[in-house]
Amino acid sequence: MNAIDNKSVQRHGLLAPTDAPPETALARGLLTGSAIAVAMLLISTLLGIAAIGMTPGLAISLSSIIAGMAGGILQQIWFNPNVLRVRLSYASRIPLFGITYFAILVICAQLGSWLPSTIAAWATFTVGYLAVFAILTIVFSLRYRKQSKVYAEHLAEYRKRQR
Repeated sequence: MNAIDNKSVQRHGLLAPTDAPPETALARGLLTGSAIAVAMLLISTLLGIAAIGMTPGLAISLSSIIAGMAGGILQQIWFNPNVLRVRLSYASRIPLFGITYFAILVICAQLGSWLPSTIAAWATFTVGYLAVFAILTIVFSLRYRKQSKVYAEHLAEYRKRQR
């Protein structure tokens, strides 16, 4: 029987491994609990649709689940380097994620009837999305910059010890 070296058979695309697992037991628990909650909500929503048909509440529930799951998948597509296998700068990944996620949210908002059909409601939705996206972009950029600095310091220490 041949042993397979995991490094030589590395998966790519959405089935590629991630580089950053949850850092604490709490983070792991929240991640696992969130996945279980989404699965439970999806099953109960689909059972509700099967039992009584699509209602406005079930449409909101289903479209919200789809939007949340799509956000996680899009995050992996644009920010996990093992997925696209295309070298993109962080600055180019941000708007690509933002545009594609906004498109998904608009579709989900339409399908789930999240908003009234008025220009004011859609303008508020768009401005709200852009504001949240800008704030999160700043927060994650600062975190990314700080983490890069820590990595550079660790690399410098390592190189110093190797001399």
